[in-house]
Amino acid sequence: MRRAVTEGLRSAIDFVAKLVADKSKPARRQKAISIYASFVGAMVMARAVDDRALSKEILNAVLASVSKFNA
Repeated sequence: MRRAVTEGLRSAIDFVAKLVADKSKPARRQKAISIYASFVGAMVMARAVDDRALSKEILNAVLASVSKFNA
């Protein structure tokens, strides 16, 4: 199970890293990990609450936060 999760995460991180604007490969990878972790956390939080407005607020806040990585 952990191996499958590891491989899935590596693949997702590599995909996101290709979308991140930065010249250095280590910097792109670090940003990709941060972005992916933020998205996962936002999804967990947004689905855990029973308030639709709060759920949208959480998702929008994270989206705004990670959009700076591609500037």
